[in-house]
Amino acid sequence: MKIFEKAIQLIRNENKRPWAEVNSWALVLIGGPSFVVGSYYAAAAVNVTPDLIHATDQVGFTALGIAAYTVTGLMAVIGWHFLRVAQRCSELLYQRHYR
Repeated sequence: MKIFEKAIQLIRNENKRPWAEVNSWALVLIGGPSFVVGSYYAAAAVNVTPDLIHATDQVGFTALGIAAYTVTGLMAVIGWHFLRVAQRCSELLYQRHYR
């Protein structure tokens, strides 16, 4: 139990840094996987949406359909979030190394 409490204390006491102060290598390690994950979720949401709309036109709204729209919307939001993190990392790396 003490280990758990120490972990919680470390997380709460950690100093938050703005993106501009983060090391370039850390930005690469954060931005690269964020781009991959964001692209995956966004592509999945884009690929599923037309079929979901077509199924809704045929059957109408059901509880399963509403759940499917909710999951697809959450996938789109998650993808957008990770892609924004990757974009911010990319912008900072471009400013540091190419300007």
